[in-house]
Amino acid sequence: MNIVVAMKQIPDLQQIRIRNRKPVLDDVPLTFGNIDKNALEAGARCKEETGGQLIVVSVGS
Repeated sequence: MNIVVAMKQIPDLQQIRIRNRKPVLDDVPLTFGNIDKNALEAGARCKEETGGQLIVVSVGS
């Protein structure tokens, strides 16, 4: 069985700064959200139980 997990990088919410009432995203590192991490963990567990391949798909820079 092939298991496909879609993930997306987002700015680290702990490091976003506000300037002139707008978020400043310069030099803010990207990370994966909790939902993405949970999906990856669930996919890994399914792979261990049933075998097959775990494929992670991400779009963006």
